[in-house]
Amino acid sequence: SIDSESLPTESVSSPKATTTAAAVTVVSEDEQGSETASVVPKIVSFQDIKVKNPQDFVGRRVAKYFPDEVDGTEKLYFGTVDYISLQDGGKVWWRIKYDDDDEEDFWADDLRKGINLYFDHQQNDKQGTNN
Repeated sequence: SIDSESLPTESVSSPKATTTAAAVTVVSEDEQGSETASVVPKIVSFQDIKVKNPQDFVGRRVAKYFPDEVDGTEKLYFGTVDYISLQDGGKVWWRIKYDDDDEEDFWADDLRKGINLYFDHQQNDKQGTNN
């Protein structure tokens, strides 16, 4: 499982990133020029999502492919986990707000897929780093 302490909670303006098979290390610089490294782990299993506090994912960046309306090819979109909601029975879903202002709800497996896809394509994200 993933330790929630290792997940960054704020965006960094101009990160340097080093990617490994299981995580990315994001290095940010503060006003004094000091560098801080944060490890953003790849969520590889459904269990990693279930054991965390659902609120911990608010602010995380995700990615998802949608068919292009013009030519039908798959286009990658980025978004941010905006908030969580509970259904009767305690089932959790996460509201995703995409950068084009569309919104969608993710269940746990959707969230895992979105975080993993973001992990694989974050270098193409113009909005920022994974929170």
